[in-house]
Amino acid sequence: MSLPEDFAGAFVWEWHDGSFDRARFDLPPNGWEVTGRHGDSRYVLQINHDHAPISLAATCGDKTCSLRRSARGWRNEDDELLPGSERASDLDLGGTAETNSFTLRRLMTRRRSHGQFDVLMISLPDMTPHVVRQSYAREGDGAVWRYANQTSGFSARLTVDKNGLVTDYPDLCSKRD
Repeated sequence: MSLPEDFAGAFVWEWHDGSFDRARFDLPPNGWEVTGRHGDSRYVLQINHDHAPISLAATCGDKTCSLRRSARGWRNEDDELLPGSERASDLDLGGTAETNSFTLRRLMTRRRSHGQFDVLMISLPDMTPHVVRQSYAREGDGAVWRYANQTSGFSARLTVDKNGLVTDYPDLCSKRD
């Protein structure tokens, strides 16, 4: 199921520390491409038509991270399989709010009110990938979702628009219009 046209374009999230996360969502024929930057980090994320990430190229200062998803899991720039990534269906780039949006969008298009996923988390600024367990559960009318990183114990109530794009990430950032 494809994303609506108003999901494409340039978006900005203002972080509570005064920084900004800027991202552009483009519609190439094979899915989605998200190009963004936040502070010293720059990234290009490829997303397939099922709203699942398939590759990431990112930098933060002098550190880089290049990943691609294969049938057996996530592989790094040396084509090495990352341990434990076999079931990691999603990717979460720390310091961004938009990577949560594709997981939420997939749940919404499948009319699911909750889900648990193994996720490849990329920590900033060190750019280290590691697998975590995350969950999402819709609250009320669907504009609010409870997000939890079950590995770290972090949780938040994310507010989203009709397309699943995160508009408010309490104590972290809010999408600007």
